[in-house]
Amino acid sequence: MSKQIKKFLRKNIRFCDVGARWGLGEPWVDIKHYLDVIYFEPDAEEYESLKTKMKDGDLGFDCALYSSSKKINLNLTKARECSSLLKPNYDIIKNYPDELLEMYKIDKKISVNAKSLDQISKENANFNMDFMKLDVQGAELEILKGGENFLSENIIGLEIEVEFQKLYVDQPLFSDIDIYARDKLNLELFDISKHYCKYKTGINKFSKKGQLVFGDALYLRSPFK
Repeated sequence: MSKQIKKFLRKNIRFCDVGARWGLGEPWVDIKHYLDVIYFEPDAEEYESLKTKMKDGDLGFDCALYSSSKKINLNLTKARECSSLLKPNYDIIKNYPDELLEMYKIDKKISVNAKSLDQISKENANFNMDFMKLDVQGAELEILKGGENFLSENIIGLEIEVEFQKLYVDQPLFSDIDIYARDKLNLELFDISKHYCKYKTGINKFSKKGQLVFGDALYLRSPFK
């Protein structure tokens, strides 16, 4: 049994929520009493709101995670949950229903501090986690690259939003994430939820399903390695 799994079985789950707007979501909120949460949220206004939700044992960072430590622009969209360090890819989004295009319109840009996980772990001797949830609208691979050393030695699992269409400019897709998680972090894909969207030209035609656009991939460390 791996050392990460042995460590995990001896204590509460140290859960890292990256892209923590509005606090814990499903299914994690249902087991919040068993979680000590690390929140990462670069939007100062949202971070102040998050602080009111933190309990004893939780930890908050008012910065973005990235592959390196630097100042970086955050694009705040009209639908705040679509905000990203990357620019929306309107050439793709315009093919979907108009309400989606409206959600992705940039409301304003703010400059935020970004740090890498490897740097944070060096600066904080007691920094640790067991499981990480990544939902940062296109910057997921950059975050993994910035935490390769820390993540490969510590986490037992990872839930990560993955895209099959480039909703943001220069956004890595599922295939890029999958290769990195397997080859660099030694994690295995266990499950994936899938979300579909129809082109607006065929919204009332053909199948109701539409095209696979994004999903949430669950990676876990093998107990046999």
